[in-house]
Amino acid sequence: MERVTIYEVGPRDGLQSAAVKLTVDEKVEMINLLHDAGLKNIEVGSFVHPQRVPNMADSDEVYKQVSNLKVDLGVLIPNQKGLERAKLVGANKFNIFLSPLDSFNQRNLGMGLDDIISKHRDMLYGISKDNIRVYVSHAFDNIAPEKVRATLLAASHLGSTVVLCDTVGVAEVNDINRVMGLTKGVGVKWAMHLHHNYQKHDKILDNVQAGYNHGIREFDSSIGGLGGCPFSPGSGANLSTEDLVGWAEENNIDVGLNSKDLFKTIQFVNNFKKH
Repeated sequence: MERVTIYEVGPRDGLQSAAVKLTVDEKVEMINLLHDAGLKNIEVGSFVHPQRVPNMADSDEVYKQVSNLKVDLGVLIPNQKGLERAKLVGANKFNIFLSPLDSFNQRNLGMGLDDIISKHRDMLYGISKDNIRVYVSHAFDNIAPEKVRATLLAASHLGSTVVLCDTVGVAEVNDINRVMGLTKGVGVKWAMHLHHNYQKHDKILDNVQAGYNHGIREFDSSIGGLGGCPFSPGSGANLSTEDLVGWAEENNIDVGLNSKDLFKTIQFVNNFKKH
């Protein structure tokens, strides 16, 4: 049986722009439920400036309370200050981000791509590439292929896993095919992060299948489909973990858990969505 890894982003990407603000205890409960369901890779928070993303202001405390879990716990870091905060609570799996889209880089990091790459390289000096995932945001937008390819190459020098992100849900199967063609010859593990776009017929599982057909064996997902990027207008919900698990079951693919394992976590998410 084929194996696919689920990288759960609900506690970070799912909650960062949520209308309902969860307490530290509620976030810890959510992460524990995800762990108990069998998820082995969980992004638990983001060490960004609290004024930029208020819902992530307590990531330090959340991380401290779940750090004993025997799974890979990732955190998003935008800069040196974020990295230092993350290290203080014992984090050692770091997610960084960049994009071939200039406007995204300016909105998020206040600088162009070349400067971002240079800053990231300095910031990550001495940290194993195996402990770094690189999100390439807006990877499937209509951007010049040579610029996308250059961004992917730069990302491959920063981390051992590069995550192709459909940040605002623009991707269709032909876009997946096009961008996967740009990854040829780049020696990293490729992963995929997909969002819905409610302005057109949703085919997100077709995109999962297309990525899988091109060799993608790690997909980001968010329990309950929570989330979207607060700095990219129009960003739809994330691919839901339960949909990804259902797709895997239909295709006889092992993801380390099954649909019934997610029941308690989905209940938890549905309860706070009502508030």
